[in-house]
Amino acid sequence: MLTRWLLAALHLLAFGFALNAVLSRARALRRLDVTQSVQVNELRLRDVFRSDSMWASPRSC
Repeated sequence: MLTRWLLAALHLLAFGFALNAVLSRARALRRLDVTQSVQVNELRLRDVFRSDSMWASPRSC
């Protein structure tokens, strides 16, 4: 029974990380200005890619 509770807690923790990654990516994408060039949006694009890398491993950010 304890194993099930621990797995459930781990699962909910993973949902929290995933939700944070989705929300931070949405925030970063909203900051992009589609009327500007890639060079102008370079720092904002880095934020988007950094947010995407949160899916892979939270330690890489």
